[in-house]
Amino acid sequence: MLQDLTIEEKGQQLMTGCYLKSAWIFLAFAAASVTMPYADAATPRDAMGPIDCNTLAESLPHPRWLSLPDSRLVVNPFFGQYGAHDAGSGGSVDGIFPLDLAYYVGAGPVRLPAFCFVQSAGAPVDRGFVAGLRLSLSDAAQWQTLDVTAKFGNESAQVTPTGDFGAIVRMVTVDLDKTPCLCVETPPGAPAFDMKVNSGDQPADTMLKQSERFGCSTGSISAATGWHGTKTFKVILYALGKNRSTTFTRVQFFGLPEPHPAEITWMPHEISSSAEIGHDGGKVYSAVTMPDADTVSERVHIGPGQPRDLALAGQFMGTAHWDSVDNTLVLNGDGFSAYLALNRRAEWLGVRSTQMDWAVGEGDAHPAGSGVWRMAVNGLKPGDDLIVAARFVTWAVPHTGSTGDTARKQASVIAFRQAVDRQKAAWDRRLALVPRPLDFAPQSVDAKGITAADVRRSYYRAWVFFFADSLPPMPEHGFPYPQVCAGKPSLWTEGATHSEETSTWDSVYAMQALALVDPGTAWHAAVGIMSQINSDGYLDGEALPAVYGQTFWLLYQQTGDIGKLRSAYPALKRYLSWKIDNPRWVYPNRTKPAPSPNAMKDQEFASFNIVDTGYAVKIAGALGILEDLVFWRQRIQNEIANYQHWFWPDPGGRVYRVYSSDTDRGDPDSAWSLQGLQIGRGLMPPEDSAALVALYKKRADPGLPFLVPGRTRFGDLEPITLGLFDHGQVKDTVQLTDAILRDVTRAGEFSEDYTDDNPPLPAGVRPSAFGARLMTDSVFWHNGMVLDQGFPVLLGMPGAAGVDNVPVQGVPINVHFGAQAQGSTLIPVTLQGSGLQKLHLPDGFQRVAGPGGQERWQGTIQVGERLKL
Repeated sequence: MLQDLTIEEKGQQLMTGCYLKSAWIFLAFAAASVTMPYADAATPRDAMGPIDCNTLAESLPHPRWLSLPDSRLVVNPFFGQYGAHDAGSGGSVDGIFPLDLAYYVGAGPVRLPAFCFVQSAGAPVDRGFVAGLRLSLSDAAQWQTLDVTAKFGNESAQVTPTGDFGAIVRMVTVDLDKTPCLCVETPPGAPAFDMKVNSGDQPADTMLKQSERFGCSTGSISAATGWHGTKTFKVILYALGKNRSTTFTRVQFFGLPEPHPAEITWMPHEISSSAEIGHDGGKVYSAVTMPDADTVSERVHIGPGQPRDLALAGQFMGTAHWDSVDNTLVLNGDGFSAYLALNRRAEWLGVRSTQMDWAVGEGDAHPAGSGVWRMAVNGLKPGDDLIVAARFVTWAVPHTGSTGDTARKQASVIAFRQAVDRQKAAWDRRLALVPRPLDFAPQSVDAKGITAADVRRSYYRAWVFFFADSLPPMPEHGFPYPQVCAGKPSLWTEGATHSEETSTWDSVYAMQALALVDPGTAWHAAVGIMSQINSDGYLDGEALPAVYGQTFWLLYQQTGDIGKLRSAYPALKRYLSWKIDNPRWVYPNRTKPAPSPNAMKDQEFASFNIVDTGYAVKIAGALGILEDLVFWRQRIQNEIANYQHWFWPDPGGRVYRVYSSDTDRGDPDSAWSLQGLQIGRGLMPPEDSAALVALYKKRADPGLPFLVPGRTRFGDLEPITLGLFDHGQVKDTVQLTDAILRDVTRAGEFSEDYTDDNPPLPAGVRPSAFGARLMTDSVFWHNGMVLDQGFPVLLGMPGAAGVDNVPVQGVPINVHFGAQAQGSTLIPVTLQGSGLQKLHLPDGFQRVAGPGGQERWQGTIQVGERLKL
């Protein structure tokens, strides 16, 4: 079995064999036309074979994040680039296998870049380090200032933009063959800044790094620009944020040997990688896992070659204390402690201010408040393993003095292997819970090289995202509920006070997905947000067109828990009423003022409010509150009348996105207004519906990713997809669905937004529930189903195959579509599974006996028809 291999063997097999293995599995199972519910099968599978952690393995050029459900820890969070380390850039002094972490405590995540990394233990010169030109920060005459005030002196420069950003600039001449890298240092807690260069005649600067690190921020000029030899160019350091000061304390060029390209393999439970180290070309291998929600462990395996003397090092903010008796490092930060234990004796080398100070042999040997610790582990022979286990505790949560003991127990080869096996089994169980689509191949658009196997991995990886996206209750911050984040590894914290990690829009879409596989967490998270609603219905934080009415209805449908729905309803009513009265972007609790004046109405917000009010009607009906049933129906009529007046003053004519007054409407016939398609044919005049369909056909571009220019969020594309189908545009719906599943897969990340590049690039918050829902829902649509109302809704989509293991209040059903007869618009449908007992037999369907006496429902669906089960 794969988990029984050595780290070296595992790395080699995964790097060379995972795609061959996937191909073999596909061939072995491609002939299978019928899949079985997981309850009746030994291993969950779809038409392409088994579904487990190994079949989701991906080889990557950069790190990818890792976390567990309800864990405060994130491995490789987003620090502005992929895990803050660009593989192959040659620009980092942090050594190999940099372990970047984030730990959620209090009001938000504590960033822990380069928490631990591995180096050769020899002197810097033995590791190929070359110290180059250091630019003086004491002489203001050597620097040009652009839109900043700057104070130079004592080898530091305090730079404060007078606008949103500004820079200090200096021309330099450097031998980039010897010292191609640039290090810029800032003190602990300094704001992010941009490192850029320009040859002097470039129309735009070249970005080296956007930093969110303390200590050294490094980038390779040669890798970014292709420049070599002696070159004269500008160094440009951008400070960001009006009146927000950034202090630079070192600007220095350096050189390192060209690194061996990183070989990184991601699976839901483990990240494996390999690298060369030393002068003999020997390899070392790394594997990282999370034994539990509070611990991260790394196994470093020494490959063939010479014996190794290694060094471990890491950045910290707070204090670092080495316990030589217990062979344990204790790091105390802001509200937390981390206990780092090893399975081998180590020699403590001490602390310096930055990693560059270690490299050049400078700096304070006992810095206060932050620094870089270092220890040596000598005499490692080929075949040896070094285990490092770091266990985190939150000060506000009671814990015993045994935390260090727990870390030390995890710091063994046996414990590491057990942790990997345990977490693999746990993730395999989670993957067994999710709906299993029967087809993943984009058919109606140019696949751009994307295969069904690629889409399949991306689909199941989206479910890994949803499972791992939750945080536990944070009593130290006054919030006793779990949270479902906008994207836990994105470190986004713009939500309401006490629940900053919960976005009012992205997060509810993640809750909707979790409702299908983990309704308990989804319910508690949604109720937690309702606890934040004040008496006026206001939820502080960034106000976005969130769909909490839809979310609570979906939760109720999936669980049947009328008690929870009744308990949440009063706050939900206040919140929906406030949203309807304020259909605009409100962002008043941050440093910038609310961008939308009170008079402004935004078409995007108004259209989502109309749809969400429709779910309020359903909820009031389910609760038997007749007066509220009348109340919400009247509100819908008023909202539609306002929508027509604000944004569509000439029926069938131009539609506007923004309304401020009858004489001040803005952004006519933009792609933003296409979200109005979701309102539905029965609520809008026919001429308006026709005008929106025509606007889509005018704006859609088959040469662009996602087809719709500039509208690539789930909140944009979901209402367009729903609206196109409801307006009878089935061919357009099929093409848009296939483009979405293709392009999210091409981008390789679940992000808030995407660029119009080919292939598209992640943009905005990343990772984000928006991108993950784009992935799952486009695959559902492709297979003839939508799950955004709780119980399944079947769609008459030509070519749809179906979905197995669809949850209906925790019990699965399978939905299979047959082929249309030539010239017919009817699609055969077969339903089976124990979940049918929760449903009503649709009109026109018949009960028939299946294999083993299991009842099936058989019928047909018309192309373009929606059939709610």
